[in-house]
Amino acid sequence: MKNKNAATKSFHVLAGFMTYYHMIGGLIGLLITFLLLRKLPISPETWTLFIIQTLLFCFTFYCGYAFMNKDYRRAVNLSLYANLLQIVPFAIGGIGYNFVSGLGATLSYMLQETAATEMAFSISAFSIGTGNNENDFIGLNFVALLVVIALFTMHAENKKQNIKL
Repeated sequence: MKNKNAATKSFHVLAGFMTYYHMIGGLIGLLITFLLLRKLPISPETWTLFIIQTLLFCFTFYCGYAFMNKDYRRAVNLSLYANLLQIVPFAIGGIGYNFVSGLGATLSYMLQETAATEMAFSISAFSIGTGNNENDFIGLNFVALLVVIALFTMHAENKKQNIKL
Protein backbone atom coordinates (compact mmCIF):
# COMPACT_ATOMS: atom_id res chain seq x y z
CA MET A 1 0.00 0.00 0.00
CA LYS A 2 2.85 2.35 0.84
CA ASN A 3 4.45 1.73 -2.57
CA LYS A 4 1.15 2.51 -4.34
CA ASN A 5 0.79 5.80 -2.43
CA ALA A 6 4.36 6.80 -3.36
CA ALA A 7 3.69 5.97 -7.01
CA THR A 8 0.44 7.92 -6.96
CA LYS A 9 2.20 10.89 -5.36
CA SER A 10 5.02 10.86 -7.96
CA PHE A 11 2.39 10.60 -10.71
CA HIS A 12 0.59 13.70 -9.42
CA VAL A 13 3.84 15.63 -8.95
CA LEU A 14 4.77 14.85 -12.55
CA ALA A 15 1.27 15.81 -13.69
CA GLY A 16 1.65 19.14 -11.88
CA PHE A 17 4.97 19.76 -13.62
CA MET A 18 3.42 18.90 -17.00
CA THR A 19 0.60 21.37 -16.32
CA TYR A 20 2.97 24.29 -15.86
CA TYR A 21 5.46 23.18 -18.51
CA HIS A 22 2.84 22.95 -21.25
CA MET A 23 0.81 26.01 -20.26
CA ILE A 24 3.82 28.31 -19.85
CA GLY A 25 5.48 26.98 -23.03
CA GLY A 26 2.27 27.53 -25.00
CA LEU A 27 1.76 31.04 -23.63
CA ILE A 28 5.35 32.08 -24.34
CA GLY A 29 5.01 30.67 -27.86
CA LEU A 30 1.79 32.60 -28.45
CA LEU A 31 3.36 35.80 -27.14
CA ILE A 32 6.37 35.39 -29.43
CA THR A 33 4.05 34.60 -32.35
CA PHE A 34 2.02 37.78 -31.89
CA LEU A 35 5.13 39.91 -31.38
CA LEU A 36 6.68 38.55 -34.58
CA LEU A 37 3.46 39.09 -36.53
CA ARG A 38 3.71 42.82 -35.82
CA LYS A 39 7.14 42.96 -37.49
CA LEU A 40 6.58 40.70 -40.51
CA PRO A 41 5.14 41.86 -43.83
CA ILE A 42 1.59 40.68 -44.34
CA SER A 43 1.32 38.06 -47.08
CA PRO A 44 -0.59 34.80 -47.59
CA GLU A 45 2.52 32.83 -46.57
CA THR A 46 2.87 34.85 -43.38
CA TRP A 47 -0.76 34.26 -42.46
CA THR A 48 -0.46 30.53 -43.18
CA LEU A 49 2.61 30.23 -40.96
CA PHE A 50 0.94 32.39 -38.31
CA ILE A 51 -2.11 30.11 -38.23
CA ILE A 52 -0.02 26.92 -38.04
CA GLN A 53 2.19 28.37 -35.31
CA THR A 54 -0.79 29.64 -33.31
CA LEU A 55 -2.56 26.27 -33.55
CA LEU A 56 0.54 24.38 -32.37
CA PHE A 57 1.10 26.64 -29.36
CA CYS A 58 -2.64 26.60 -28.50
CA PHE A 59 -2.54 22.80 -28.71
CA THR A 60 0.38 22.72 -26.27
CA PHE A 61 -1.44 25.09 -23.92
CA TYR A 62 -4.52 22.85 -24.10
CA CYS A 63 -2.38 19.86 -23.05
CA GLY A 64 -1.45 21.74 -19.89
CA TYR A 65 -5.08 22.73 -19.39
CA ALA A 66 -6.11 19.05 -19.59
CA PHE A 67 -3.51 18.20 -16.92
CA MET A 68 -4.80 21.07 -14.77
CA ASN A 69 -8.36 19.72 -15.03
CA LYS A 70 -7.11 16.25 -14.05
CA ASP A 71 -8.22 14.80 -17.39
CA TYR A 72 -5.06 12.69 -17.30
CA ARG A 73 -5.92 10.22 -20.05
CA ARG A 74 -6.50 12.99 -22.59
CA ALA A 75 -3.61 15.07 -21.27
CA VAL A 76 -1.06 12.27 -21.51
CA ASN A 77 -2.19 11.23 -24.99
CA LEU A 78 -2.30 14.76 -26.42
CA SER A 79 0.98 15.71 -24.76
CA LEU A 80 2.64 12.72 -26.39
CA TYR A 81 1.57 14.03 -29.80
CA ALA A 82 2.64 17.59 -28.99
CA ASN A 83 6.07 16.48 -27.83
CA LEU A 84 6.61 13.97 -30.62
CA LEU A 85 6.26 16.93 -33.01
CA GLN A 86 9.21 18.56 -31.22
CA ILE A 87 11.76 15.73 -31.10
CA VAL A 88 13.35 15.91 -34.58
CA PRO A 89 14.02 19.34 -36.11
CA PHE A 90 15.56 19.27 -39.59
CA ALA A 91 16.51 21.20 -42.70
CA ILE A 92 17.16 18.91 -45.64
CA GLY A 93 17.12 19.75 -49.33
CA GLY A 94 15.77 23.24 -48.70
CA ILE A 95 12.84 22.09 -46.54
CA GLY A 96 13.01 22.74 -42.82
CA TYR A 97 10.97 22.28 -39.66
CA ASN A 98 11.55 23.17 -36.03
CA PHE A 99 8.96 23.38 -33.25
CA VAL A 100 9.73 23.89 -29.57
CA SER A 101 7.07 24.66 -27.00
CA GLY A 102 8.70 25.29 -23.67
CA LEU A 103 12.39 24.50 -23.41
CA GLY A 104 14.52 23.04 -26.14
CA ALA A 105 18.02 21.62 -26.04
CA THR A 106 18.79 20.37 -29.52
CA LEU A 107 21.89 18.57 -30.67
CA SER A 108 22.15 18.95 -34.44
CA TYR A 109 24.35 17.16 -36.94
CA MET A 110 25.23 19.36 -39.89
CA LEU A 111 24.91 17.52 -43.22
CA GLN A 112 27.66 19.34 -45.08
CA GLU A 113 31.02 18.48 -46.58
CA THR A 114 32.66 19.22 -43.25
CA ALA A 115 30.29 17.46 -40.89
CA ALA A 116 29.88 19.12 -37.51
CA THR A 117 27.61 19.01 -34.50
CA GLU A 118 25.96 21.95 -32.82
CA MET A 119 24.08 22.35 -29.56
CA ALA A 120 21.28 24.93 -29.46
CA PHE A 121 19.04 26.02 -26.60
CA SER A 122 15.68 27.67 -27.20
CA ILE A 123 12.43 28.70 -25.59
CA SER A 124 9.20 28.25 -27.55
CA ALA A 125 10.24 28.54 -31.18
CA PHE A 126 8.72 27.62 -34.52
CA SER A 127 10.01 27.64 -38.06
CA ILE A 128 8.96 25.87 -41.18
CA GLY A 129 9.67 26.57 -44.77
CA THR A 130 11.85 26.32 -47.78
CA GLY A 131 15.18 27.90 -48.48
CA ASN A 132 18.67 27.02 -49.53
CA ASN A 133 20.23 23.70 -48.73
CA GLU A 134 23.58 25.11 -47.60
CA ASN A 135 22.73 24.58 -43.93
CA ASP A 136 21.25 21.09 -43.99
CA PHE A 137 20.97 19.46 -40.57
CA ILE A 138 19.05 16.92 -38.56
CA GLY A 139 18.67 17.27 -34.82
CA LEU A 140 17.38 15.74 -31.64
CA ASN A 141 15.57 17.82 -29.01
CA PHE A 142 16.57 16.20 -25.72
CA VAL A 143 14.03 18.12 -23.62
CA ALA A 144 11.12 16.91 -25.77
CA LEU A 145 12.58 13.39 -25.68
CA LEU A 146 12.73 13.47 -21.86
CA VAL A 147 9.14 14.74 -21.68
CA VAL A 148 8.00 11.90 -23.96
CA ILE A 149 9.81 9.39 -21.74
CA ALA A 150 8.13 10.93 -18.67
CA LEU A 151 4.73 10.72 -20.37
CA PHE A 152 5.27 7.06 -21.24
CA THR A 153 6.29 6.50 -17.61
CA MET A 154 3.07 8.17 -16.45
CA HIS A 155 1.08 5.97 -18.80
CA ALA A 156 2.85 2.81 -17.60
CA GLU A 157 2.45 3.83 -13.94
CA ASN A 158 -1.25 4.23 -14.51
CA LYS A 159 -1.55 0.71 -15.90
CA LYS A 160 0.59 -0.77 -13.12
CA GLN A 161 -0.95 1.05 -10.15
CA ASN A 162 -4.40 1.67 -11.68
CA ILE A 163 -4.23 5.43 -11.01
CA LYS A 164 -7.43 7.06 -12.17
CA LEU A 165 -6.78 8.70 -15.53
